[in-house]
Amino acid sequence: METKLHWQKKWYESQYQLFLGNEQIGEISPIAFSSKTIACIDGNKYIFRPSGILLNKVHILKAGTQDHLGNIRFSRFGTRASIILDIGEAYNLRCANILTLKWKIYQQKKELINYSGNNTSGNISTAVPHKLLLLTGLYASIFQWRKFIFLIIVFIPIIVILGRTLHY
Repeated sequence: METKLHWQKKWYESQYQLFLGNEQIGEISPIAFSSKTIACIDGNKYIFRPSGILLNKVHILKAGTQDHLGNIRFSRFGTRASIILDIGEAYNLRCANILTLKWKIYQQKKELINYSGNNTSGNISTAVPHKLLLLTGLYASIFQWRKFIFLIIVFIPIIVILGRTLHY
């Protein structure tokens, strides 16, 4: 049976809320001035902690105990990732379009979870009851969207300055 969920972010908050119907079942909360993010679903709390120069690897930890639960490893351009859980499960996450608005989680070429949306809201459809995987995919898509926005903010002034410099 396929489950439909949705998420939203209020414009004045950094917290993403995850809903099943009208009931909030989880949230993702980036920590201010930190690359860490705290997330919870159905009362279970997790920490997503990026590492590396380009933040291409993310450690998934159980909040409270700091037990390592797995990793997300993004490709060089961030449009693909491997999700490897310490319980021996491996999944692939793939961006389905150039603007990073659609993401899909696969296992052995079987599509498990679909994400669509932007930085403020979106939808999830899944036939898999794996809550940590569901939350991990949502975190990954939001994380990459935020990196995309950051790059735009950084590179537009550089392009404008270079354009003006080369024009004269």
